[in-house]
Amino acid sequence: MEWGKYEQRLKPEEGKPLPRALQDKPELDEEERYFFSVYRSLEPSRQVGMSVAPIPLTEYLAYFQIYGIESVEERDEILYVVSEMEAEFFDWLEKERQNKA
Repeated sequence: MEWGKYEQRLKPEEGKPLPRALQDKPELDEEERYFFSVYRSLEPSRQVGMSVAPIPLTEYLAYFQIYGIESVEERDEILYVVSEMEAEFFDWLEKERQNKA
């Protein structure tokens, strides 16, 4: 979550070792990339004000309609996996808040 947007800057010059952040970079399989893509598509729709809110269910529904996802099982899996990703994000956000306090 923290190194992703800096990956290009972290790449070493030729012949130098990879920084630890890139050594520890997770390798995503096809299914994980799919769910990460769904998450990244929905993430900007979350409400941000005094605090950060979860992705609204209406945004999931809009996503399902736009991409023609009609299967209840597939919708349920997306809701579950992306909700778990949200939980990890909120845990990380809380830790960051506590570190700054």
